Amino acid sequence: MRLFTGLCIASLVLSGCGSGGASRPAPGSGPETTADVPAEELGDPAEPNGPNDPRTPTPEAIQAALDNVIDTADAEVFSFGGAVATCQALSCPQAERIYVARGRTATVADTSGFEFTETRRGVSLAKKEARLRHGIGSTLYRSLAGWMEHGLFLVTTRETSVHGSTMVDYEVLSIGDSSGTNPTAPVIGSATWSGTMAGFIESAASGDPAASGVGGSFVDGDARLTLPGLDAGAPATVDVLFSNIVDRGIGTRRADMAWDGVRLTDGAFGSPEVIAPILASDIDIRGKSIGTGIYGRFHGPGHEEVGGVFRRDGITGAFGAVRDRTP
Repeated sequence: MRLFTGLCIASLVLSGCGSGGASRPAPGSGPETTADVPAEELGDPAEPNGPNDPRTPTPEAIQAALDNVIDTADAEVFSFGGAVATCQALSCPQAERIYVARGRTATVADTSGFEFTETRRGVSLAKKEARLRHGIGSTLYRSLAGWMEHGLFLVTTRETSVHGSTMVDYEVLSIGDSSGTNPTAPVIGSATWSGTMAGFIESAASGDPAASGVGGSFVDGDARLTLPGLDAGAPATVDVLFSNIVDRGIGTRRADMAWDGVRLTDGAFGSPEVIAPILASDIDIRGKSIGTGIYGRFHGPGHEEVGGVFRRDGITGAFGAVRDRTP
């Protein structure tokens, strides 16, 4: 947990510690108890694909895999929002923006207690859910995790009920070992990465908030990134498509999301707003911030993976994908 989160957490339920900006929740924080979160039964049959598969990793093995990615990561992208405590005086980053932190990450995520759900399109997925009761109410923690060899993403919500009132905050996080250079594609044809996206719908954007809880729903779907072949001198760009998106709270499909021709530089890509100056001066938050759009980075020494964070249509989420190899 970062400094600014620790200083504000005591007043998360009752009040803020300032005005204007907002503190960022601790990624994946909460008790270790787990419960079911629906997921589609997809994935590679050569890999674990459900809690009853004998090859399914234990919570301890999942924690080790997540911690290993965190230990080797050198870049972090995150966004958060909801009923978070404010602490502008502490130079906290603002809610509902995408932040990029470069260099050795300072992430301290609660990676314990995840239960494996499936492997989908090369991305291992797990979840946990628990309710913690305290003197003035209770807090429901829900978290989804997706990981590969060089990167991971987390989607976490905390729904706090106090004296009949309920407040929700959420965070999405993508971290990994950055490639630092652009991948290449054939002059004729393209290179592709396939994986998974997941996110959280804020209540106001949910199709049926009453059915999916005060805090809205989790969503998940397929992610595909395409790097077209380049003409001489042409700038490198990527196309991003999220499809088959399902609102898990009410079981309905949502419209696809697409970003075409996103500029790619030094192994990173982002929608035009990414050039906006950062709004915080905290030592752990060096980089840029954007209010909407998408930002991602290629991970691994051979650009084997890609991951990032997005905000669109009332959904804040993250994604991860693995490079498709031709036979």
